[in-house]
Amino acid sequence: MKNRIRILQKRGAALLLCMLLLVVTGCSANSTEYSKSSGGASLKDEITVKEQQRFDKWCKEQFVDTMENSGTLSLHYTLDNPKAYGIEEDKEDIAFEELSIEKMEEDNNENKECYKELMDFKYEALTDEQRLTYDVLVYYLKLALCGVGFELYSTVLSPDLGVPANMPVELAEYPLNKEEDVDTYLILLTKVPEYFEQLAEYERQVSAAGLFISDETLSHSLKQMKEFIAEPKKNYLITTFEERLNSIEGLSADKKKEFLTTNESYVNEYVIAGYRKLIEDMEVLKGTGKNEGGLCHFKKGKEYYSYLAKYYTCSDMEVNDIWDILERRLDTLMTRLSSLMTKNEDVFDEYDELEYSMSKPKDILEYLKKKMEKYYPECPDVNYQVKRVDKSLAESLSPAFYMVPQIDNKNQNTIYINDKSSSFSMKDLFNTLAHEGYPGHLYQTNYYNSTNPNPIRQILNFGGYTEGWATYVELSSYELYDYGKSDEEITDLCQVDSELSLAISSIADIGVNYKGWDKEKLKSFLDEYGMGDVETVNELYTLVVEDPANYLQYYVSYLEFWNLRCMAKESLKDKFTSKDFHKVILDCGPAPFDVLRKQVEEYITSKGKE
Repeated sequence: MKNRIRILQKRGAALLLCMLLLVVTGCSANSTEYSKSSGGASLKDEITVKEQQRFDKWCKEQFVDTMENSGTLSLHYTLDNPKAYGIEEDKEDIAFEELSIEKMEEDNNENKECYKELMDFKYEALTDEQRLTYDVLVYYLKLALCGVGFELYSTVLSPDLGVPANMPVELAEYPLNKEEDVDTYLILLTKVPEYFEQLAEYERQVSAAGLFISDETLSHSLKQMKEFIAEPKKNYLITTFEERLNSIEGLSADKKKEFLTTNESYVNEYVIAGYRKLIEDMEVLKGTGKNEGGLCHFKKGKEYYSYLAKYYTCSDMEVNDIWDILERRLDTLMTRLSSLMTKNEDVFDEYDELEYSMSKPKDILEYLKKKMEKYYPECPDVNYQVKRVDKSLAESLSPAFYMVPQIDNKNQNTIYINDKSSSFSMKDLFNTLAHEGYPGHLYQTNYYNSTNPNPIRQILNFGGYTEGWATYVELSSYELYDYGKSDEEITDLCQVDSELSLAISSIADIGVNYKGWDKEKLKSFLDEYGMGDVETVNELYTLVVEDPANYLQYYVSYLEFWNLRCMAKESLKDKFTSKDFHKVILDCGPAPFDVLRKQVEEYITSKGKE
């Protein structure tokens, strides 16, 4: 077996303050097609060309081998036509990716070997584009190796980001573009019990190591699973299946009937039965999770949180440095809030009474798409659809999320609206759709896809980049709407209010998981901002315990983007434009902030010479 980069596949997408799903893109049989620039080598001699070809060949092999070993679900969320990439499928191999400690250790060893192979390339001989890919891969592999030793710390049962919570949506959105896809999908349904047994065995090992989740978190996860299987005949994997089949051209009536019958049978026999067995297995472990607080109360918990902070934010800042930055930023936001009150004492009443003129998601998305043209580079037109979350999953999923399309099928963009969630608000729909759609995830994903990047780049998970970008444009989106006579003040208040929520939540995240805050300490902190009621304290405490460092992924990464913008604007002054800056960020694609900073610095130098 070739060494391959073991990655967390973006087999779904980015969600608003909740899910952790992922993506991929690009492809060509020409091994040198991705060398977009010739700037890497000063002499185009035979040795240099061979090294560039060797690097492209290696990247392609990594992509293919990783896809072949990523499991059927990830493979088909990534590619519509695997054969075009040289990937052959065998129906006997259809399965979810193995979930076990042994597999994690094997992946760690392969990452070590991949890193050694990467170090063997002559950096100075690579093109500019190859050097960018190289820098991104070095960072990614180093970070992955920092996770060695934490294999039993993963929150697989998280009610929001965990496997059982996300599998229903992943199955419901499994791409069915042709008849063969349906055959594969149905076989995959039969593998759910086997996969859940692996999950149960993993959690038994977690429990034996003293790292199992608290009874409160377990009860939330079990509740979500029970709600999903509560009404088998109305389960939405059954009720939505016919509509999914209708999109397949040339499917005969007889074949469609056969598929419908088989799907209903398999959902009950394997999926629902698999969830029932998993529920039983997890209930046996009730009481074995002794830690009801943050990660720091586990052995090596603080070290693990430090790793998660880097993993989620794509930033090399240490947790204590992040803490200091957040505290200073919070002071700045409160000063802005006070200034607003002094400037216009009625602005808060106007803000409370604010109503957008648009209420239909599609109207809002098209409005944002048009208004953003002045500030962002052009993106190819793509198809998208807006769906609503089924009521059985309403409380376990975020208010909205975006499902990333296959890299060779750009027109399958889906945004889910969870209007049945207790945290959903029509008032937030405008900025939520900016986060998920334009100029957020949908735009960023399809823009980068249109640059024909090296496929290996788009199977790497840089959540800090994707969520940081989406938060950055979400906060900027308020500037795209006309709020009337108090437009400037309302815009500023919308931004401050949204950012305050993220800043306070991020400090709470670190406070609980790294500094060991209990609920009383969290309440004391929230009281300073008039948010210390029992319900808010309990809800926020639960969120940061169940998904540690998740808030940092959104807010710290946003601050990194904002700092890059400030650096470029201060350096270029009148030469700075938002569109040019955004193009640099988008052309670079998902990457750690050290790499992004290098790209922005090169842009500043180049622009400054004009």
